[in-house]
Amino acid sequence: MILVSQDPSLLKLFEPAIISRLGASNMLNLGAYSESELRDIALQRSEASCLKGSVGDEVISKIASYAASTGDARMAIELLEAAVIRAEGDGRSNVLIKDVKPSEARNAALEPNLVDDLPDHQKLILLGICRRLKKEEAITSGDALKLYHVICEEFGRDPRGYTTFWKHMKSLEILGMIESRTDSTTKGRGRTQHITMANMAPGILEARLSGILSVE
Repeated sequence: MILVSQDPSLLKLFEPAIISRLGASNMLNLGAYSESELRDIALQRSEASCLKGSVGDEVISKIASYAASTGDARMAIELLEAAVIRAEGDGRSNVLIKDVKPSEARNAALEPNLVDDLPDHQKLILLGICRRLKKEEAITSGDALKLYHVICEEFGRDPRGYTTFWKHMKSLEILGMIESRTDSTTKGRGRTQHITMANMAPGILEARLSGILSVE
């Protein structure tokens, strides 16, 4: 049996007999990835998902260099994904160094398991946001509300009212799971709130939330 956990203290929750069975001394702690390892990971991912020759060595090296600040493979993957999206958005089949923008990278500073104990409707809201942020850099608050209703219908839940929705959004922001900024709209005098996710990886989080909500 192999037990994998992001929490090193998890073993202490088991009964002594179970700990003995697992073998407390047979514990392997995995540290952060080195820049060289992150380069290999980014290269492998690009070869598996991108057209041959569309992502050059200099792009891979830049991704690895920035991801090395955290040693997190998810950051390297997110940087690559975002760079590819920018290139496609410009109508190019090749990714350039300028497409790698670490200042806007999602550094996954918060662990995905933090969402496990969120109230159900915060999970539903967050799932909708994650699905959009997998493809785009930001989502408007209005779109987040619409997606929340779509997700509620998908999982057979009754959506909460507007006021409760905003309370949940504020709670997610306080927890550091989302960030918001308010900009003037291009039409009229209104202001639009844009939601981003700088501390978590949307793709990984989406899979975790979908799995949790499916069994609840």
